[in-house]
Amino acid sequence: MVNVVTYSLRDGQKNSGQYYQDVAVFTDEVLVEAEDRVGALVKAFQTYLRQTGRETPRSGAEYAFELLTLGVLWQTYANVALVLGRPPPAHSGRGETSPGRRRKLPGLFCMDSGR
Repeated sequence: MVNVVTYSLRDGQKNSGQYYQDVAVFTDEVLVEAEDRVGALVKAFQTYLRQTGRETPRSGAEYAFELLTLGVLWQTYANVALVLGRPPPAHSGRGETSPGRRRKLPGLFCMDSGR
């Protein structure tokens, strides 16, 4: 049997150490850019959390990552989300979505079980 490697972090190197160094440098660059772009927003949110006690504020890097993730998801799915126009119907409690709702949103239900 052939040993198939789907990916490798070594990139021709003896081990994956260089990959992790490259990721660390990239992460530092992203954090610097995030501080420039959303640092004030993150600090304001942390202050809000301290004042309201809603949660213990986490690091600025964590909130920057959440904003980056939100931005990527928004870029990817905003058009679909905006088309919905209204919240989904009440949940039945059985982990199912109504067949009518599946028909209206076929692109969102790739594995429709037909229930």
